[in-house]
Amino acid sequence: MTPPGWHPDPGHSGNGPAQERWWDGAQWTGHVRASPGAARRRGIRIGVGVTVGAVVLAAIGGGVYLLGEDGGGPP
Repeated sequence: MTPPGWHPDPGHSGNGPAQERWWDGAQWTGHVRASPGAARRRGIRIGVGVTVGAVVLAAIGGGVYLLGEDGGGPP
């Protein structure tokens, strides 16, 4: 017999984010929640996006700095 707890929702149609439903040990209840895996993937995507954005900004800033230098000599 399956122990009580959060399990993949057997009635989930596959549309939208994955969700879990509470099994009380005898039957499914009306309690549902987003699957923890979906939340983790979202956090990873946000982290990757922030990192890529920071690298792009640093590259642009470095390019502007290097191309903007005139050598320090008189005009």
